[in-house]
Amino acid sequence: VAIRNVRRDANKAADGLKNDGLPEDDCDKLKGEIDDLTKSYTKKIDDALKAKTAELMEV
Repeated sequence: VAIRNVRRDANKAADGLKNDGLPEDDCDKLKGEIDDLTKSYTKKIDDALKAKTAELMEV
C-alpha cells in the first residue's frame, strides 16, 4: 500500500510539472520511469516475502 501511495504522489507531482510547462512527452516518460521503479520495488518486496516464507516453512 505504501508503494502505491508514493507512486500516486509522484504521479501527481509529474502532473504538476506538466501544468507548470513540462512537455507532455517528458511527463509521460517521467511517469513511465515512476512505474518502472514501482514495479522494481514491488518485485523486491515480493521476493523477500517469498524467501522469508520459505525460511519459516523449513522450521
